[in-house]
Amino acid sequence: MAGDGRYWAFISYANEDAAHAQWLHAQLERVRIPPDLADRASAGPNTERIAPVFLDRAELGSSPDLTLALQAALDRAAFLVVICSVNAARSERVNAEVDYFVRVRGKARVLCLLTGGRPNAVARGLPADQECLPDALRPGVVDAAEPLAADIRSGKATRRLAVQHLVAGMLGVGLDAIRRRELQRRQRALLWAVTGVSSVLAVTAILAVYAWTARSDAIHNAQLAHREAESARQLSDFLISIFSTSDPSESRGNTITARELLDRAAARIASDATGGNDTRGRLMESIGTVYRQLGLHVPARPMLENALALAGPDPTAQRADALYGLALLDSRSDRDTQAEAGYRESLRILAPCEMNAAACSRRYSALAHLLVKQGRTADALIALDAASRLATTLGDSVEAAQALDTYSYLHREQADFAQAEPFSLRALDMRKRLFGDTHPDVAKSLYGLALLNQEARRRDRALGYAQQALAVDRKLYGEEHPEALTTIQMIGILHAEAGEFASAKPYFEKTLRIRERVLGPEHTETGYAVYNLGCLYADMKEYDAALKHLERAQAVWEKSEGPEHADVAYALDQRALVLVRLRRAAVAEPLAQRALSINLKAYRHDHPNIARSRLNLARVLVAQGKRDAARAQYQDAIRTLVAAYQEGSDVVKGARLEFAALER
Repeated sequence: MAGDGRYWAFISYANEDAAHAQWLHAQLERVRIPPDLADRASAGPNTERIAPVFLDRAELGSSPDLTLALQAALDRAAFLVVICSVNAARSERVNAEVDYFVRVRGKARVLCLLTGGRPNAVARGLPADQECLPDALRPGVVDAAEPLAADIRSGKATRRLAVQHLVAGMLGVGLDAIRRRELQRRQRALLWAVTGVSSVLAVTAILAVYAWTARSDAIHNAQLAHREAESARQLSDFLISIFSTSDPSESRGNTITARELLDRAAARIASDATGGNDTRGRLMESIGTVYRQLGLHVPARPMLENALALAGPDPTAQRADALYGLALLDSRSDRDTQAEAGYRESLRILAPCEMNAAACSRRYSALAHLLVKQGRTADALIALDAASRLATTLGDSVEAAQALDTYSYLHREQADFAQAEPFSLRALDMRKRLFGDTHPDVAKSLYGLALLNQEARRRDRALGYAQQALAVDRKLYGEEHPEALTTIQMIGILHAEAGEFASAKPYFEKTLRIRERVLGPEHTETGYAVYNLGCLYADMKEYDAALKHLERAQAVWEKSEGPEHADVAYALDQRALVLVRLRRAAVAEPLAQRALSINLKAYRHDHPNIARSRLNLARVLVAQGKRDAARAQYQDAIRTLVAAYQEGSDVVKGARLEFAALER
């Protein structure tokens, strides 16, 4: 993809014409722009090739409404190429894409590839079912116009000539100019072939010179195989030493917990200098990754940082993996700048990504998720398009499902739940095809759908998905695994949001009790359980208990994540609201001010979390009679919410109602 995220062209096509679209996409991106025509390529993002070309493989629904992703891609495309057929003429989505592009770029930048039917059939008195042009292109496009339309219908031009037609249209030159250059290219290729034949004898002689190196290569490969075998032996010995117990008391009875094994492995690898850097680095990366996945961020960081140091400065696959692992931790810890740099450097090392499609797709999806979290939608779409393109080459895969989930997350953050849900459903179906109904990734998909429906205020559907996720979690892990506890907590939240406080409380108490025992009282995830229970007590108007739990959650997060972490702002905001209800607004104001200050540092100025803190501060100010100061906070919050969620959303309506009450 071009560095600025622009496209030479956007290919619009009906679902039934996907084969034509994929062929055209491959052909266009192979086209090299002749050097003497480079000055004609200023319209596109690349003066050397007709690349990149946008081909949407993720958005194949029949909805006539354009998604945010498609609109952004159309905005960044220099030309629109429409696969014109009777299918395209009936496609509401194709017509919507053409209509949008014409309004943004004008009709002169629309090119057609005719694959079936007749252009302007109705205007010519032909049956309507023969029409191949979308409504937005009628009338005005004539059959086989050059270079506006290329024609590969039966009896018309060859496919090679059709591609030349389209390229001529993009470069603004006559078809003959493109054909002459193509002929010259083929003649040069023939000359090179003849030259190659005459060189065969010379090459044969040269091969004799190189033959003696084969023995050296064989020796080198044997040495490499020996080193790899030695590395595998070291790994095996290390794992055996971790699981072995010379002192029966060391295992605390008959069982050893995963955390004990992790801690033992971490201590051993940190103190033991045996084995090469590659082996130790891989071990540290693996241990750090498991710590991170368990939410144990404090011990994870030194493992991952040391793995990166052992990988060295050279652009190797091991360094790329170490950067990626540390970036995932940085993203979870709200170190967004470091996370983005890690993702991008890892991708740079892996380039060209076509040779590492799965690894690159995972990294692009993670980068896109980070950018969505920051509110950088346009940048996120560029990364997500790259993730989706790479995942498409893999078919049904973990990476393709991850890209679909990230599309869903992007739309969910825009409160566009109607667009978000189909992506999540497709990801769930793909994971079931890959893994069956009982798999951790299936449970995560179900949990994601529960979260989406919760935010869309479809409580019954959310509860149904959460219960399905919990059923899978119970089969896989039992109820004390972190994944199962997260789902149990979600069910409690759904009950609480429905005002069913008595039903919610056992779920929250169970989550807290198990997390305290399994993870410890000062773990980040334990803090979430304490926080949710504190919010529940506030809803039940048990304010003393609410303050006690919210203060504890804040203390846990300040210790486990740092005093400036965004989670601390959540606890501060909730404490401030409880204090307002207790008519202690003067005590609440410093807490609300600190929460806003933390979020202003943690997020971009237009992030919804900043609007949330401004609304809380406004409520605290209103409670003290500081109406002018509150008015300014409401106005800033509403501007941010409108940009994030659109004017008609429930969250914007609620903020406007509060502001209107202040103005009365």
